[in-house]
Amino acid sequence: MFTWWKLWRLSSRLRSPVAETRQEAVRRLGQIRDPRVPERLVPLLTDSDTAVRREAFEALCQRGPDALPALLAALNHSDPERGKVAAELLGRLRDPQTVPPLMKAMKYGAQPIRANVVRALEEIGQPAIEALRNALTDDYPYVRREAAAILERLGETISPTKKHE
Repeated sequence: MFTWWKLWRLSSRLRSPVAETRQEAVRRLGQIRDPRVPERLVPLLTDSDTAVRREAFEALCQRGPDALPALLAALNHSDPERGKVAAELLGRLRDPQTVPPLMKAMKYGAQPIRANVVRALEEIGQPAIEALRNALTDDYPYVRREAAAILERLGETISPTKKHE
């Protein structure tokens, strides 16, 4: 069967009122190697059903770098919950090229997203040290504390003049 036909058919099932139908569609979409799949899966990261959300999360993890454009777009989505999950996934992918967009989200993103961005930067590790140091001056106290703790876990020395309390 043509890939475009499968995409269309499965994409229409993602809107089903039945959670099991959506979950099966996500599972099957995850098996299709097409660059359009991740953008169809990202909205399901905030589905009302836990199993559907979990299936979408795992399918996007398995996509690896192919999922980056859709996840980076979700990071700036108007729904902060979608941005939070996208940040978590970006951390799991551990791709250093995501550090600049994560830094931007750290600075301009909604407060709920910032905490997940900090954890994503921890997952990325060494390439994210500068971004974590910048997070020490964030307006959101939780982000400052998390950044300081992560830098310490990564073996970095934190200047006592940085505000992170």
